[in-house]
Amino acid sequence: MAESLYEVTFVQPGEGPVTLRVREIADSGLGPTFVKLAKFDFGHGLIINPKQENAAKRYEKTQALHVSRFAIVTVEEIEGPEVVLKEMGSNVVMLRPPE
Repeated sequence: MAESLYEVTFVQPGEGPVTLRVREIADSGLGPTFVKLAKFDFGHGLIINPKQENAAKRYEKTQALHVSRFAIVTVEEIEGPEVVLKEMGSNVVMLRPPE
């Protein structure tokens, strides 16, 4: 079974909404109003997403990010980087990045 992947959107003061993919969400040791985001997954694959590239540069040396619970907009549990387009009648084939 694959490790869970979460897409977390939160509001960063001065930057607006930020969406990150992480493999770990936990209570923060900084206090009851913070959530710890760790094990970042920037999805370096064959398709380049400018927002993910900017996030990768911004958080590349960050081991864990402690975000206020009140800043979090959504947390979405997703299966992984694959995107299913077959249901929409598309003939696009998505390739997994090498592991």
